[in-house]
Amino acid sequence: MRIKLLHISTEKMLHSHDIRPPVFEVDFPNEVLAYGAPGFQGDANDDWILEVDEAASREAVKLPEWGFEQQEVTCNENAVRANSLWFVETAMYPDHEYKFLANAPKVNYRLPGFLAKFLKLQQVMWTTNAGLTDRHLFDSRPDAWPRLRRGIEGEYTRSGGLKILPGKCASEIVTALGCLKSGSVHFGLHSLILPKSLCIWNLRPSVPLGCVICTCSCGRIHLEKFIFWGSSEIIFYQKIAPILLKGREEEEEASVAQG
Repeated sequence: MRIKLLHISTEKMLHSHDIRPPVFEVDFPNEVLAYGAPGFQGDANDDWILEVDEAASREAVKLPEWGFEQQEVTCNENAVRANSLWFVETAMYPDHEYKFLANAPKVNYRLPGFLAKFLKLQQVMWTTNAGLTDRHLFDSRPDAWPRLRRGIEGEYTRSGGLKILPGKCASEIVTALGCLKSGSVHFGLHSLILPKSLCIWNLRPSVPLGCVICTCSCGRIHLEKFIFWGSSEIIFYQKIAPILLKGREEEEEASVAQG
């Protein structure tokens, strides 16, 4: 079935012709763009053949600033099936055509479960953020966080200014309080469980309790940072560390407002 795809707000047709795309560095795809003017009926290059598996694909290549950095859409006559599937979430038809589709069989793709959504989200975040490799004034790497001494970008104040938090104070406080919190939780559990002979970890007397608490605390702290070691993307420390100086910021803002 041949169809035409019309962009309602601009009245332009989705158009493809035998011209290479401006950004995608391969010779075989064709350029896809919006073409025409109000009242223009289009030509053969505006016709799209609607099949179960169609041949339009979206590549993971972004357009420059003149294209608002959106993903480039290309058309390939011999596309790979995995890159050629489009899911139509909503479709509207004129009243005189809807009666022919009312009794037509409908097929829905399988709804993903929680685990499938979680894995897909992680995959998308890892592959999408992998392209954000440009350096920034406030970016850092995991190996620099324990000894970070420069300022880190904080939240915007009520007056619109950007708050710069002291990096050394924040990183050392976060690490110390994180270890203290984890150690206190483990120590409290052992204090409640061991006297009642309900040791769920089956600890032998030769294993010092302090070693267990220290190991669990350090593991808990570095487990949160482990996933960032294998990533080359730009990383901001303030996005993964809690802002412990929130109360101090509010006090300073209040004093500035009073002054």
